Amino acid sequence: MATRHVYLVRHGAADPFGELTGAGKRQSDLIGQRLSCLPIDAVWHSPLPRAVRSAGIIGTRLPKAAVRETPELVDHVPYVPEQAPPDVAWLVRDALDAPPVRWLGLNCGNTALTVVEYRDESVPAVLLYNDMGHLPADLRWTGFRAGVRP
Repeated sequence: MATRHVYLVRHGAADPFGELTGAGKRQSDLIGQRLSCLPIDAVWHSPLPRAVRSAGIIGTRLPKAAVRETPELVDHVPYVPEQAPPDVAWLVRDALDAPPVRWLGLNCGNTALTVVEYRDESVPAVLLYNDMGHLPADLRWTGFRAGVRP
């Protein structure tokens, strides 16, 4: 029975022009360090500058992984294309078997790690969601605005 893991990582913190900030570069390096002990064979990213730079930094920590760009990963409102099977379209939403609208409320911090496990003849399982254990407190996103952050 084959087991596959998909490691999903959001890009590092970016400025209003989409370039990584100093914090974003540090976040990207830290998640790269965290992933470096895993048998990862590819890093896929969108063509957006923040994703390109984040993937490049992560890729330096994963020398055996090919770093590749794909336009399908660009930011957009999630939807399931008619020709795409559900197990490819919305990885986390599908793994949770949640309704399509539920995807809009699932937010992730910069370089947070989400892991989805796929096993033959079994439903997908979300093993980690929005995990920021590799980041020091000052680089973590909590979802709270300044002044109410715990």
